[in-house]
Amino acid sequence: MPYSDIIDNRNIKLRDEVNALLGSSDEAKIAVGYLYLSGFYQIAEALGELKEVRILTGNTLQRETVEVLAQSLASEDELVDAVEAGKVQKKSVKEGIVNDVAEAITRNLQALPHSADRERNIRRLSEFIKTGNVKIKVYTKHPLHAKAYIFKYKKEHAEANRAEGIGIVGSSNLTISGFHHNTELNTYVRGQNNYEELNKWFNALWEEAVPFSELLANRFEESWAIKTVNPYPLSPRKGQAQDP
Repeated sequence: MPYSDIIDNRNIKLRDEVNALLGSSDEAKIAVGYLYLSGFYQIAEALGELKEVRILTGNTLQRETVEVLAQSLASEDELVDAVEAGKVQKKSVKEGIVNDVAEAITRNLQALPHSADRERNIRRLSEFIKTGNVKIKVYTKHPLHAKAYIFKYKKEHAEANRAEGIGIVGSSNLTISGFHHNTELNTYVRGQNNYEELNKWFNALWEEAVPFSELLANRFEESWAIKTVNPYPLSPRKGQAQDP
């Protein structure tokens, strides 16, 4: 099969590509419209090997706010001006938007069937956040439709690829569907100039976003996986079979 930069989740799975790049990188930056724990689980093990991971997520609930605003304005030009001015936040202050995201993730967490693997991953992610290895922010100014995965190579990989890093952009959010569903489409973005442009774009949004790590860590601490009595061993004893 000829080489391709296209990640179609049919012949090439995004999960496999992201995990491979995490293994050859020191840092990663991820920007997605929304995230679910199912997506975290797909990369949880690899995240612990990196020096820093920054995750920027949006809030799809803002789409409703834009539609309500559109109905109240006389012209399309007024709507464009309002969105560019950040007036879509009139309905909900930044703290409210961040809480919306936290509630959505909490509902996702509560709805997941309990298992030893999920418990280990939740505990692992909670620890990453508390130690600062994983930092998370919510972008509240406008809906965040972009999906970008940006990787800073380890030194030897940077030299081999003649670039500090590489990016993947496309349609996939940080969810299990984004990593596996065959109607998603993503592509590699290669070269030093493109890597620098992706970093510049991400860093600008990151500076405008609202910190979310502490709030999410608190939700993890209150979850069934951490607060309740642990019915599963975090690692199997010698001779003990792991969960199927």
